[in-house]
Amino acid sequence: MTSRHGRRGLIVLRGSLLAGSLLVVGGAALPWFTVGGRTRSAFAIARSAQLLNLVDTPIRRAAVVVLFCTPMLASAVLIAVSMGTRRVAASLGGTLGVVGLGTGALGLSVSGTDRFGPMITSVGGALATVTAIWLVWRGTSRWPGTHKGASST
Repeated sequence: MTSRHGRRGLIVLRGSLLAGSLLVVGGAALPWFTVGGRTRSAFAIARSAQLLNLVDTPIRRAAVVVLFCTPMLASAVLIAVSMGTRRVAASLGGTLGVVGLGTGALGLSVSGTDRFGPMITSVGGALATVTAIWLVWRGTSRWPGTHKGASST
């Protein structure tokens, strides 16, 4: 049986990792730029860059692929958190957080602060990254208060 403090810590850790992941994906779907009188999300801009053959180097190609994988990474974080695997959730959430920080910083440097998409993505990325670092630093493979007989991954 866990203490009241352990349950609160469990809720905060899980909630902050999930919130950061959802903010990264939600921020990427929000408007980032106005092009031709229409607002574009990060996904639309990445797709347009692909269609214009601007994604020509392996680094740019990897950045676009990772951006398109953010919804899948957020789903994997949700599954890992619900299964109680701390290290898997931390590694997936940390990856998503770094992607959110990178794309959000890039969007802020290009578009400025007049759009909420890059700001929300950056905040979500920071939250997911800090939570993932905290989970890795704690050093155990299970969430606090989870069943001891369950497998630890």
